[in-house]
Amino acid sequence: MRTLVTAVVLLAVALPLAAQPATAPRDELLRLVPTDTAICLVVQGVRERSKVVSASPLAAWVSEKYRPALGAAPEMQKLKDVETLFSTFFDVTLTDLRDDIFGDAVVLTYQPGPIGKPEAEQGCVMLKARDPAKLSKLVDKLNTVQKTTKELTSVEKRTHHGQAYFQRMKADDRSEFYLLDDGLFVFAAQEASIHAVIDRQRDPTLTLSPVVKAIEQLGVQNSFLFCWFNPRKLDAEVQAHVTAAGSASEKAARRQVAQIWAALDNVAVYLDAEKDLELGFAAAYRAEAMPDEWRTLLHARPRSATMWQVIPEDALVALAARSTGRQILDAVLSFTPPEERATVRQDVERAFGAIIGKGNVPALLAGVGPDWGVWVTRPQGKSWFPAATLAVGVADDPAVRSAVAKTATFYTQLAQFSYNREHDDQIESRIERKADGPDVTVFTNPAIFPPGVRPAFGLTHGHLVVASSPEQVEAFRKPVAPKMPPEETVVLRVSGAALHAYLGEHGKAIAEWAADQQDRPLEEVRKEFANFADVLNVLDRGEVILRGDGQVLRCAVRLKFVKPLAK
Repeated sequence: MRTLVTAVVLLAVALPLAAQPATAPRDELLRLVPTDTAICLVVQGVRERSKVVSASPLAAWVSEKYRPALGAAPEMQKLKDVETLFSTFFDVTLTDLRDDIFGDAVVLTYQPGPIGKPEAEQGCVMLKARDPAKLSKLVDKLNTVQKTTKELTSVEKRTHHGQAYFQRMKADDRSEFYLLDDGLFVFAAQEASIHAVIDRQRDPTLTLSPVVKAIEQLGVQNSFLFCWFNPRKLDAEVQAHVTAAGSASEKAARRQVAQIWAALDNVAVYLDAEKDLELGFAAAYRAEAMPDEWRTLLHARPRSATMWQVIPEDALVALAARSTGRQILDAVLSFTPPEERATVRQDVERAFGAIIGKGNVPALLAGVGPDWGVWVTRPQGKSWFPAATLAVGVADDPAVRSAVAKTATFYTQLAQFSYNREHDDQIESRIERKADGPDVTVFTNPAIFPPGVRPAFGLTHGHLVVASSPEQVEAFRKPVAPKMPPEETVVLRVSGAALHAYLGEHGKAIAEWAADQQDRPLEEVRKEFANFADVLNVLDRGEVILRGDGQVLRCAVRLKFVKPLAK
C-alpha cells in the first residue's frame, strides 16, 4: 500500500502545480535574464492552476477513493510538519508561499565559466511576488533565524547604480547576495549576477530576452515548467567532453553526439499539466547540419505508423513506428568508428548473405519496413501468459518476400536445432496450411512454452508476422494508412486500464510464477503486485508521442489519468 500512498500524495500535492498561460510577471523576469545565459528554468502559474487542478475530476476521484490512505500516509504527516515549521519560525503558511510569493513566476538562470574555471560561473534565482510585504517579512524572518543559529554573521546593505541590494555574510566566510525591490526578489552567490540584473532593470532599451523568442519557437512558453538550454553557450563543454574520450569507440560516439548538438538551435525540457500530464523534450534544429544518417529521419514531420490501425485499443503495451531496416542500422552505426561500421556491415552481409545471397542483402534491408509494430494483449482462454505479436512490413517484391521467408525459416530452425541438441524435451515444428489463409510455421514444446503459447510466424498481407500463437498470425489484417496525417505521432502506448484488469484476473498466477522464478516469498511478491495494480488504477493510458515539422521536434511522455486534471 505504501507505493499507492506515495503515488496518490504526488497526485494530490504535486499535480496542482500545473500549466498557466503566459503572464506579465514571467515576461518581466525574463527581460532581466542575461543574454549570455546558457540554462534558464521557469516555473509559472502555480496559484491559478493549483485551484483548477484542486477542483478537477481527478482530485475529487482521488479524494473520494483514497481519503483514508492519504490521511494516514507518512508523506502527509511530513507535509504537516513542514507547515508547522514555516508557521512557527517564519510566520508564513505553505498556502502563503504558493499563492502570494511563488504563485506568479520563478526563474533560475545559469552561465557557465570558462573551461577549467568553474568558480567563474554565474547564476541567480528570481521571482515576482504578488504580496511584496509578505515576501519582505519572510526574508527578514529568514535572516533573523539564521543569525540566531549562527549560520549568518551579518547582513549588509550595498548599492549599484543607486539600487540597494544586500550581502549575507556566512559563518564559513562565503557570501550570498539578494535584491528586494517591490516584490522582485533576486538571489545569487555572485555579486556580479546581482549587478547584471540591476543593469538590465535600468536599461530602457531592453524589451524581451532572447529566451522569449526561443521558447515561443519551441512552443513551450505556456508550460507550467520548462528548462531552456542555449546550445551555443554549452558548445565548449560538449567539445571538452569529446576531447576527454578514451577509446576510439567512445570518441566516435561522442563526436556524433557533438555533431547532432551543433545542429541544434534551441532545446527545452518541459512539463505540461492541462487535462493530461505531459513531460517532454523540444528541439529546434537545422536538418541540413545533421549527420546524414539522422537527416533522413528528421527532414520532415514524423509519420504515424499505419500499424496503429490494427493494434487493439486494449493492448497492454504497444510499440509502433516507421523506419526501414537500413535506416535503423545506419543510425545505430553512426555512433561507431568508421572502421567498425564497415566490419558490422560485412558481418550483416555475411549473416544474411549466406542464406539469401550476398547481393540480395541491400534489397532485404531496404525492403523490410518502414511500418512495424509489436504489441502485447490479454491472453485468450485459461492461460495467464499474455499474447504477443510482432508485425513488420515487407516490400511487395517477390525477391524481398522470398529473402524474408528464407531468413526467418533459417534462424528459427537454427534455434530449434540448438535447443533440441542440448535438451531431452524437444521443440517440434510444423507448417499449418489453410485454403484461405497464409502458411504458418508453428513451434510447440509444453516443457518450455507456457500453456496456450505456440510461437508461430508467417508472411501475410504484405507483412512478416511473428506471434505467440498461429491464431494471431492468421487473424492479422493489412493496416490502412489514415487519409489525414495526425498532428502527433504515437510511438509507444501503455494501457493502465487493461493492465489493471489483467492483473486482477491473473495476478495470483503471475505472482506464483514470479516468486518461483526469483526464489522469493510468495506473499512478498503478491503485495508488490497488489501495490502496482492499485497505482495502475489511477492511470488510464501512458503514451510516448512525437510532434515535428522538419524544424522543431517534440518528444514527450503523456499520462492520461482515469479522470482529467481540469474540468
